Amino acid sequence: MEYKRAFDAHGEEYVGGVEIKSETTGRITAVFATLHVVDHDGDVTLPGAFTNGAPVMISDWNHTSWQGAKPVGKGVIYEDGDEAILEGQFFMSTTHGRDAFETVKELGELASFSYGFDVDDSAPAPRESTYGREHRRTLRKMTVHEVSPVLVAAGINTRLVAVKSDLQRTAGVPLDPSTRDELLRLRTQLMGDELNELKRLRNSFYGDLERAALIEELKGYAVTEGFLTGYREVSGPDVPAKAREAARGALARLAAPGVTVRWFVEENDPARVEFTDTKIGGFCRPQAVPDQVWVRADLGAAKAYEVVTHEIAHLDGADEEQAQLAGLRALCERWAVMNRCTDSVAAALALVKAAIARDREAHDALITMVDPADLVHRAGCPRRARRRAGDPPPRRLP
Repeated sequence: MEYKRAFDAHGEEYVGGVEIKSETTGRITAVFATLHVVDHDGDVTLPGAFTNGAPVMISDWNHTSWQGAKPVGKGVIYEDGDEAILEGQFFMSTTHGRDAFETVKELGELASFSYGFDVDDSAPAPRESTYGREHRRTLRKMTVHEVSPVLVAAGINTRLVAVKSDLQRTAGVPLDPSTRDELLRLRTQLMGDELNELKRLRNSFYGDLERAALIEELKGYAVTEGFLTGYREVSGPDVPAKAREAARGALARLAAPGVTVRWFVEENDPARVEFTDTKIGGFCRPQAVPDQVWVRADLGAAKAYEVVTHEIAHLDGADEEQAQLAGLRALCERWAVMNRCTDSVAAALALVKAAIARDREAHDALITMVDPADLVHRAGCPRRARRRAGDPPPRRLP
């Protein structure tokens, strides 16, 4: 068994500190060792050398409990950063316990601590130690039996941290009337504040439930009366093959890697409705889900191609008119390539732009067209593509 001696050849002093909180409980917090430094015995203690939560005795002054003096308290030890800490309780029901506590309390920042231990694992200091020439031994694991207040500690910066208190009265020492009244007033105020906050949260919760129920009721009424349409999602196999191919073609044309298409259909059964909206062919949420577009599964191939292009334009930051032009341009280009009439696209788009600038109703009529051939025909191009005898059949795009 070893203990860190209360005196040694080095004789170095340290600066300690104490925070006095109460003089009644006999509880203390003290630093009894410092890790990663060479102490006055030439030892370096590594982290993990002390067992956190290990019970120890508090020995009488200068480890004299080893010579027969009664222990003055008990506690537990643990590591906190580079310090080993004692959380101790002096035996305040005994004369020697109270005397030892009063001595430590009065010493305050002059108090120093040491400990008695058995070495479980250690190693000699290397020849060229990073801790310096005074490093003699490295302590890796120890069993601590007691911690003691001492005159001069072998450990570095051991000190009394705090003489702790609790909020309980000591036996036979009642609170004075003014303090008791103030504590009761504060308790009543805190309970009242807590109750008011609970009432506010309850009312807010019930209000949210009522609003949610009302919204659902209004949505159901709106769907029943035809003001809103119910929808639900469908998977790929439930989507017509031509619509799926058209959507893939639009994604490939726009070089939109990572963007996925999800499909939905109208749903009249309220129990199966997943979301409601006005009559729509597609939508996207650029802020919430910037890599996803939704398309109605019952659209034709051409319309699905246009809607995918339209919604991806929104993902890229386009407003509604810009997205509509993008969709119409894609629709016209798709039709022109299929019918070998690419020279008509520019004229068709010019007609679209003129309609937007001139007449909102004409514009709305244009964007609802399913057959781009009508749009190209309005631009002054033949309704059917001119083909010579022997030309290959028109290219079929998805």
